[in-house]
Amino acid sequence: MSPLAILLREIRVGLGLSQVNFANALNLKGPYISGVETGKRYAPLLGNIESSLEKLGMTRVQVKRLYTAEKMSPRLVKIPPTAPQEAFIYAATLQTHLEWLEQDDFIKLTAYLQGLASQHGQLKESKANA
Repeated sequence: MSPLAILLREIRVGLGLSQVNFANALNLKGPYISGVETGKRYAPLLGNIESSLEKLGMTRVQVKRLYTAEKMSPRLVKIPPTAPQEAFIYAATLQTHLEWLEQDDFIKLTAYLQGLASQHGQLKESKANA
């Protein structure tokens, strides 16, 4: 389940609302929240439900947390068309194996990619200074 879906469930439970009542409060169809919470549907775009969130009495901090979670819950991985072929192969491979990857695998992949990005940034700086 995405970080946004998890946070929406946490908020719903904290408000003491059923899935149907929470969906109604967000101007969504009843089964939609159930689908989000079971990982069968994407969480709604926050821009579409922000006014409803405010009506529920959510603070700016809570709404900000939701937007942070939304950024961590991409619907699609967008790869620039000019990216090397290997980037597309990597994304396709990752998508194929998402079902069996475990939390630790994602932590390792994230750390590895951050390390590569850091190295790439350092290479750019070295070339610019040369």
